[in-house]
Amino acid sequence: MKKREYSDEYHWLRAQISRTRSELEAVENHFGQATDPVLIDCYIYERKAIHLRYQFLLRQFKHLENA
Repeated sequence: MKKREYSDEYHWLRAQISRTRSELEAVENHFGQATDPVLIDCYIYERKAIHLRYQFLLRQFKHLENA
């Protein structure tokens, strides 16, 4: 069985996905603890932005794997 070699882009995307997943978990924790309406709104928008970035990274990763 031949070991597959991964590109720098592959490793970079994996790291970005992991980092983004951690950011998403952190913002969800902050949202759960927020009581100020302004902070709640802030965390809602931040979560949406991070989630969109996460989806983008996953699409890029899948595209790279299928190439």
